[in-house]
Formats: sequence, C-alpha cells, structure tokens
Amino acid sequence: MAAENDPARAHVRGVYLERRVRGLLCTVLTVASCTRGGMPANSSTALPDRWFLDTVPIVLAIARDSGSAIPFGGAVGAVRTKSGMFLVADLLSRSIVLLDSNGAPQKTVEREPDSLNRPAEVRSLRRCPGSGLSLAHDISRRRLILLNDLGDIVQVLNLPRRLTFAQVIDCGSGGATAWMKFPLASYPMVGDTMSDAHLVRIVPTRLESRADTLRTFGTTEYFMSRQGSFIEQPFGREAFAASDGREAYLGSSHSRIVEAFDVAGGTVRKMSVDLRPSPLSVGDLLEATLLRLNDEPTEDSRARVRQVYAQAPLKVSKPFYNDLVLDRGGNLWLRTLELGASDSVRWHVVSNRGATEALINMPAFLKIFEIGDDYVLGVERRASRPERVVLYRLDKSRTILR
Repeated sequence: MAAENDPARAHVRGVYLERRVRGLLCTVLTVASCTRGGMPANSSTALPDRWFLDTVPIVLAIARDSGSAIPFGGAVGAVRTKSGMFLVADLLSRSIVLLDSNGAPQKTVEREPDSLNRPAEVRSLRRCPGSGLSLAHDISRRRLILLNDLGDIVQVLNLPRRLTFAQVIDCGSGGATAWMKFPLASYPMVGDTMSDAHLVRIVPTRLESRADTLRTFGTTEYFMSRQGSFIEQPFGREAFAASDGREAYLGSSHSRIVEAFDVAGGTVRKMSVDLRPSPLSVGDLLEATLLRLNDEPTEDSRARVRQVYAQAPLKVSKPFYNDLVLDRGGNLWLRTLELGASDSVRWHVVSNRGATEALINMPAFLKIFEIGDDYVLGVERRASRPERVVLYRLDKSRTILR
C-alpha cells in the first residue's frame, strides 16, 4: 500500500499515461515527426570541445523495392574500407553489397541459398580492429564470414547453436570475441525476465567452433508481450560491449562504470563516465521509442517494439545511456536520452581512459554503424521517407562553450 501512495511512483505512472495518450494522438508511435516533450540538456557547464556533423550527409544508397536489379532496404551494418569503398549488409536483398566511394554498386556477396536452400540472413556487419577485415554474422546459417576490402570471403567460422544470436565485436584468423545478452536455454514467459551478459571467445575447430566464456557481466532486463514479442525492457537495465582489438569494454546502461578487459577476460581498469541523467520527463518514453524504432531494420521488428512499449511497465529510473559505440580512434560514444535542437539526440564521447572528449548532437533518426576520425557512417530511417545509408562528415576543429 505504501508503494501505491509513493509520490515518485505516482508521478511516473502519470507521466506514462500521458505519454500513451500522446502516442495514440500521434498514430501510436508510427510518426517520427510527432512533437516531443523532452527537455534540452543542462546548459550550465562548459566543455573545451564540441564536435559537429555536416548538416547534409553524403547519400550512399537509397532503399529500392525487390524488383530492382540490386534491391535494398533494411540495412543492418556498413563499414568503410581502407580504399574508401563501402560494404553494406542488407536484409531485403539478403546480401552484402560492395559500393564504390560514390555509392555505386560494384558486386554482391553471399546472395544465393546454400546447399540446404537456406538464404543468407546477415544481421550485423562490422570492422574487426584486430585483423583489419570485415565481419558479417549470418544467423540463418550460424556462421561468421570474414571479408577483405574487395568483398572477397577470406574465412568462414561455423557457430555453435547457442551463439546464433551472439553479438560479435572482433574477429581474426585465430577466432572471434563475442558477447551474448540472452544466453538462457528456455524461452521466457509473458512479462519480465532478465539475464546476465556473457563475454565469449570463439575458437575455430574442424567442424563447429568452440565457445569459451571469458566473463559474465551486466544484467539485461527483457519483456515478453502478450503477442510473443520479446525485446529489452523500456528503461530497463541493458548490457553493452565493444572492442578495439586489444581490449573489450563492458558497461551497463544504469551505471557510470565502464570496465576494460584484456583478450583473456582479465580486468585491466575501471573508469567512471561523467554522465548525469535528468529526471524522467514527459518526452522520455516517446524519445526512447523513436530511438529504438530507428535501431530496427524491418517493419515487422518495429511492430514488435511497439507491442512491448505499449504493454511493459515503466521503470522509475532513467538510464545513463542507451547505446555504446567504439570509434576507430578508441573513443567510446554513449547515446543519452537528452534532446538537442532540430530532432537530434546528445552523444557523450569519452576516451578509453574515461576522460570526456566531447559532446555532440546527432540526428535522432540515424542508426550508427561506424565512426571514423572524420566521419560517421549509418542508416537514416524516417517516417514516410525511403531508408538511406549515409556518411556524415565529422568536424572536431571547432571549440565552443555551451
């Protein structure tokens, strides 16, 4: 009874109800241009550096229907090669496409079904810092595909079943480093559930690679909707991992602490990130939902997000961040729920020692795949517009006080 009368919880419940009403008025979270109610970031502190993106990106690819010569729609990963070309993994075409520096298609990789008539279903594509190769994760065939800068297949690693949905963060000729957020053997019931994340080393063997658990770290909270949709709990705890080829960085959305580990899973150091999330505001749920929808490559997966966000109970605490990306220079980029101007969201950039490097406003509709020294590569997903793979120029030269 005391919990029911708690003013903080009552406020959050009221906020949640107001958000749901606003969501219905805005066609139930399907219109990304819906007016947001979030507050701008605290502007009382000064930072020595503030980085900027060009206003207009370089468009590399625009979504095309399945009748096109090279269909495209549902990009799940992209990397920029040393020669300035691009590899893009796409769900619609079920292939990896090599683009030249202007975005013109050069060839496709792994488009045909295998001997068991299983088409490729690549769910991620990333650069492997440890080897300089690109790594594609094909979940339908349970394998990792290593590619050179010309899109040629260099090596294939077959995965054990329990690693089908693992998120691979680095790979080389000696194996791969991955992490799993949901390693539970049984399928969850409707409602809340949680699981620890596991840092895993994948060791190639003759038939099927071996998986050795190096570390267990942050908990991730999930929610199963009545329709069977299963994703991370809105505002719940979520684990994140990234690697620069030498160290793995592990963190949790509800903690300022990011830990660095060596390739054997041993602790190298702990760092505290200077993040101070504001209290929950009326716009937070809509903001978090729009960001989550941008992360999903297909309309089916976006529908599952809407189901969960409509049914899951609202958490009282707000996460410090809800995404973590490691750039090629070794900086950690943490996406907060702080709103900036012109439909943007605030990213907090720290060094691999935890020192604040910059704050930067990024388009809220941009899903980031890769960050280089002077560019940001990702996919734009906006309501009523074709999906676009884009490259934004990154300017680190200007200095302002905010």
